[in-house]
Amino acid sequence: MKQLFSILLLSVTVIFFFSSCEEEIEEAVDLSASLGYDYLPLEIGRYVEYKLDSTIYLQIGSDLDETVTTTTYVKEVVLDVLSVNGDETTYRFERYEKSLPEDSYVLSDIWTYVDTKESLDRVENNLKLKNLTFPISTKQVWDPAVYLNTGDKLKYSNRYGEVMQTFKDWNAVYTDLHKPMTINSMSFDSTITVVHADATNLIERRYAKEVYAKGVGLIKKEMIILDDQCDQQPINCQFIPWENKADRGFMLTMEVVGHN
Repeated sequence: MKQLFSILLLSVTVIFFFSSCEEEIEEAVDLSASLGYDYLPLEIGRYVEYKLDSTIYLQIGSDLDETVTTTTYVKEVVLDVLSVNGDETTYRFERYEKSLPEDSYVLSDIWTYVDTKESLDRVENNLKLKNLTFPISTKQVWDPAVYLNTGDKLKYSNRYGEVMQTFKDWNAVYTDLHKPMTINSMSFDSTITVVHADATNLIERRYAKEVYAKGVGLIKKEMIILDDQCDQQPINCQFIPWENKADRGFMLTMEVVGHN
């Protein structure tokens, strides 16, 4: 009888232990989902491919000299964990580019993501931006350029050497949350949209938006960074669309075309 009681007690203890473990795992999964971490899953080997369309307005002197339109195909791969410091984990990812779908990708940049559990920060060309904050909520408001000093915040140098105030008046908010979306014939059950900037005046337009899909990551990005002097009479150009009157800056749209 004693032996039977001991066996029954051991069985109950084992069942309770595994039940507790399962509950802890479920709670961790539920917490991760409720905070929104699964909208940018940083797993080694995970990649997303994009089509990037961009228009660059070039100005030398006082007149618009050239408008350059390009299409580039981009692949971003999470490659490694660089460091873990408490709740802060830094991931290395590689960015590849090619001009045509049939071309082979060529490594263009090595950048990092920093996951602090309170935010997800992306570091490109030594510029660190706060892309997402957690928990994901329409009540969240933050400065994506909070890490930049005044000099970095108010400048951007494109590949042609022009410098302008890209990060001026950035103020991020979440808009659409947990919405389905279809891009390039790919359907995503749940997406979030974050608008990093949406400011305009007579001579400047600043707009930046990103869309993330649950279990995938970034699936769409739009930026409009344009300046216009309108021959020193900007009031005369206020009703002209920005893409027709800008004398320097850029516009880009990047959309997912594949992922694993």
